[in-house]
Amino acid sequence: LETSGLETSGLETSGLETSGLEIPPTISNSSGLETSGNPLTWKSRMTAKNPTRRREDYLMYVVVAMVLGAVVVCHHLTSYALLAFLIVWGLVSWFLRHGQPTGQPTGQPTTSEPASGPASPKARGGIPSSGNIIRLALLLLAMILGWLVLVADQVLGYLSPLFSSAANQLLQLIQGEATSPQLFKDQAGDVAPLWEQIIGLASTGLIVLGLLWGVWLIRVLTPRYNALAITFGLVALAYPVSLGMRLSEAGRDIAGRSTEFTFVGTSLVLALVGEYFIGEPYQIGRGLLNKPVPIRLNKPVSIRRWIVVGSLLLCYVGGVILGNGPGNKYRLPGPYLVSADNRSIEAKGISAAKWTYQAFGPDNRFAADRINRLLLATYGRQHPVTQLGDTVEVSPLYFSLEFGNYQKELIRQGKIRYLLVDRRFALGLPGVGIYFETSEANANHHQTPIPLEALTKFDQLAGVSRLFDNGDIIIYDFSGHE
Repeated sequence: LETSGLETSGLETSGLETSGLEIPPTISNSSGLETSGNPLTWKSRMTAKNPTRRREDYLMYVVVAMVLGAVVVCHHLTSYALLAFLIVWGLVSWFLRHGQPTGQPTGQPTTSEPASGPASPKARGGIPSSGNIIRLALLLLAMILGWLVLVADQVLGYLSPLFSSAANQLLQLIQGEATSPQLFKDQAGDVAPLWEQIIGLASTGLIVLGLLWGVWLIRVLTPRYNALAITFGLVALAYPVSLGMRLSEAGRDIAGRSTEFTFVGTSLVLALVGEYFIGEPYQIGRGLLNKPVPIRLNKPVSIRRWIVVGSLLLCYVGGVILGNGPGNKYRLPGPYLVSADNRSIEAKGISAAKWTYQAFGPDNRFAADRINRLLLATYGRQHPVTQLGDTVEVSPLYFSLEFGNYQKELIRQGKIRYLLVDRRFALGLPGVGIYFETSEANANHHQTPIPLEALTKFDQLAGVSRLFDNGDIIIYDFSGHE
């Protein structure tokens, strides 16, 4: 209910008093109610004392907790990114609330408030309570720690080598002890065409320039009162930082995975720039900033719109090129490529995995490469042995030209019953830099494919049976080998 639609001449304050309602502080004179267009403040006070409203609030807390729990269970990195966002948001809110003097921020309408009691969020410029945000962050942190201890105890062992390797490589680059990988060249030696390199660099430069402009807009148009807008601006600034991580092999992987998180802020900041560039006068920033500002651009609106559309197309095409990486290893459709993720998933591997379930049943221990072990686990419901899950590295079984005592010990330690060999590994280098796991020899630095002799040595082993052969994929049974 807004006072702007009320006829105040016939509304007596005494009638409000006798009806049992508290006189709102926004009543400024005896002639009636203010017509400022703001909601009646006593409505929130009434609902705050309403038991039904309290039950709705409790229900909302339960829903929020369920959403946070779902994020923790579904994906570890997403939950960590959400935790970092809540912490930054809470700190920004706390700083804005305690770092500015009491009263109205510049540009905000004047509101009346009681003489006693703390300033309301509206009186403080709409800054949310940092305590509520921090409590959400603590709740999420407790869920993350509980999930790590009870279920996902291997996550840290999976992530820590990646981050430590990236940090060490960056330190070596700074000290001049290492060289950065060539841009637009993948681990298999494929180099992107020149036109792709130009578009990729142009789109990246355009995004960075847009971010600088957008962060400046947030700084100018949100004078210390919009904590969420400032938090999005800080998140967006993580994108240029991630570009520096591409100077190392391990950091390139981290930078590629971080874009889905940094672009949450980047997209909003760039949207603000686009709105500022093509918006109508006095209509800019109402959604994110809650503060319209005038436009002072000379070009017609139609031309500005085409400029924005062209910039968006450039960023989109550049994002596809940079996201796919050099070469064609992530682009579909296309022929089989060695250890190149989606370009390595094909009919022969799927049929072999399905055959294992039909022939052996589920949960048999297999040695396999990174692609076929995914297919074995998905379609065959088997148990591929890995360094992360079983502390057994199976790559020496394949790289060595001989099958000696060390290989026999790996079979025994891993309790490996079946071994899958993909002979196509002798045809090319791995598209993602590894055949098996990041702990394998020469990971991300393979110079030659695995020799075919190393992949066929199992045919001469006593007590080893070849159970499956579709021309490229072979499955051996080691149950009779001593």
